[in-house]
Amino acid sequence: MDEVRHSLGVSLAIAVSMGLLFFVPNFLFPESVMSMFTTDVKVIELGITYSRIVAFTYIFIAITFAYAGASRSIERARMPMYASSIALILNTILSYILIYGVFIFPSLGLKGAAIAILISRFVEMTILISIIYTTKSILVAPIKVLFQFSKALFIKMFRLIIPIVLGDGLWILGTTACLAIYTHMGTDVGAAVHISNTIQNLFLIIFFGIASACGVMVGKSIGERDYDKTFLYPKKNIVLTITLAIISGVILILVSPFIVRLFQPSAIVYDYSIKILIVIGLGLFIRMYNLVIFDGIIKSGGDAIYSLILSSATIWLVGVPLVYIGAFVWKLPIYLVILLAHVEELVQAIITFRRFLSKKWIHNFVK
Repeated sequence: MDEVRHSLGVSLAIAVSMGLLFFVPNFLFPESVMSMFTTDVKVIELGITYSRIVAFTYIFIAITFAYAGASRSIERARMPMYASSIALILNTILSYILIYGVFIFPSLGLKGAAIAILISRFVEMTILISIIYTTKSILVAPIKVLFQFSKALFIKMFRLIIPIVLGDGLWILGTTACLAIYTHMGTDVGAAVHISNTIQNLFLIIFFGIASACGVMVGKSIGERDYDKTFLYPKKNIVLTITLAIISGVILILVSPFIVRLFQPSAIVYDYSIKILIVIGLGLFIRMYNLVIFDGIIKSGGDAIYSLILSSATIWLVGVPLVYIGAFVWKLPIYLVILLAHVEELVQAIITFRRFLSKKWIHNFVK
């Protein structure tokens, strides 16, 4: 029991430290951070506002990451799944309210999207910790107990956690850059992108559940040294994920005209939104495959360095450059720019599938 708690303490120490590492530059020097990736003044201006607000989420994400990982390690994957599902729904609702100024709230645009993310991440963290404490989980322990870990345990977990946290942080920065580019393409484009993201989030909950459950089974089977199960169970989940994602993509495309109308957009925003959602629906099986195989399988298998290299390389060497070129060089319409963004997902899918088949992602750190 103490070993589990000490592992949680190490995770909290490392994750929060890394969260602060991302928080400080994004909150205090957002212009310098954005200037590393683009020289466009308007993109930088939009990114500064967004980054300063979203910077706080790095701390919330870090704490959630530690408690969610610990929950899965004791086969309580439902706790983080419930928290993330509620947060996803809340983010969808708040994005709609704050971006477009529903009820008594003003229309805040990109700033509203950032606030929605901030609130939903805080709620996710709060719900997860509340569930852990109200259910009297073995993870409940005084701060002193959590941080009474050995140097050997810290070093072992440091090598595993740091690459994952770094990779996730760089990926978030990349998606922030892409969002800033979309918004800079025009007010109508920005509105359409936010509507599309809000709608697609409703279709993601089930896949977060699959990834979470798959991660638990992978970790458990590796601990039992049942490597045949470690490979076969995820294989079945990949087939399930792709099948459900294809069905979900078709449903998304079919219902999108009706859901988009609920936002009461202008004719041009409506047209953009429908076309974006068609692209998203067609590529949903690739994105959800990546979600499950990357977050639920490869990371859970302990392939930390590989996950860092892959997640940061694909977003910054493929995703962001293609989005930038499509928007500002080729001057493509937004739905084609979104299509270019999916090239990153395709590249990642091909690479991760080869890695999965090689079984090199399976690492047993328990000796």
